[in-house]
Amino acid sequence: MYEIMEETEVQKVSLESGSADYIVLLPQAISFAGKKNYEINLCGADMRSWVERACNKKPSVAELEHDEEMFDVLRPMLKDGTYTIVLFADTPLLTKKSVGDMIDLATSQNANVLRFERGYVFKTEELKKQNLFASKTQELAKNEMLKIDTIDALEKAQRVLQNRIIKFHMANGAYFVSPSCSYVDSLATIEPGAVIEPFVKIEGNSLIGANAKICSNSIISSSKIEERAIVKNGCNIIGSYVADSAIVGNNSCVMNKSIVGEETIISAGCVLDNSSVNKNSKIGIGSLLSNTKIASGVNVGAGVKCLGSDILDVKINSGANVGDGAELCAGVNIKQDANVPTGACIKGQ
Repeated sequence: MYEIMEETEVQKVSLESGSADYIVLLPQAISFAGKKNYEINLCGADMRSWVERACNKKPSVAELEHDEEMFDVLRPMLKDGTYTIVLFADTPLLTKKSVGDMIDLATSQNANVLRFERGYVFKTEELKKQNLFASKTQELAKNEMLKIDTIDALEKAQRVLQNRIIKFHMANGAYFVSPSCSYVDSLATIEPGAVIEPFVKIEGNSLIGANAKICSNSIISSSKIEERAIVKNGCNIIGSYVADSAIVGNNSCVMNKSIVGEETIISAGCVLDNSSVNKNSKIGIGSLLSNTKIASGVNVGAGVKCLGSDILDVKINSGANVGDGAELCAGVNIKQDANVPTGACIKGQ
């Protein structure tokens, strides 16, 4: 999972930041996308979440209808920290480092208030007594306080966040063949040695294991790909699990809580839907497995259809062999080491 910081630098947290409190204000303006700005998703998290992750501890959160009402909103929320940092939920490019730098600047100047491009640092005790205004805007972290309220700003933020996420994973030992042609959500985990080819999309809370390989034009969504597994070109792995050293062939789809076991081979053009294939099995080209459970050491030929249902699945026990083009219907249970002839059609119970 991406840890928010200034690109790949170690985050800087000032000694004073431990005595600081954070308030994130939620502007209520409706954006160009028909949502409140801070609700828009960027790289797997909404803008508000990005801002909250930039805080050194959990912030207080409040709605802000109009900027001129800010002090009325802030004062009941003030705590006992030396400083109160006020941020806005529509500035998702903020980092922990830049927020720490804001506190450091206020401390070095012994300032009662510092105003930034879209944010403030207040000395808490002074703010409890009176409204505090700053005569100038500090230049620090100006680019990170970009307000996202236009399509151009949204596209810029997406590019910046993606660049940070990719650089973070590369610094941790993952290899991207073409970093600018890949997409990775902020919640995804990519372990050292993993290879990500161009035009790959890794979405949601996915895991790509050490030394796994995800080939071009594949989509991994909310799935776990274990160590040394290979997902070949044009695959969709959706809400599923691919075990250690397994291979998923070109243009295959593994979805709906399906499981591909260790050292199993799923050939090109297959579909697995709510199905499991245990270790050391092989599924032939263009086969369809729906609501099917396959044990270890099974060989399924090309173009096989296993058509289980939500009520009755298809079971194929260990060591069995299913010939090309066979069709197994809901409720079929193929015994251990059995042979199903080529083109057979077996009805269920």
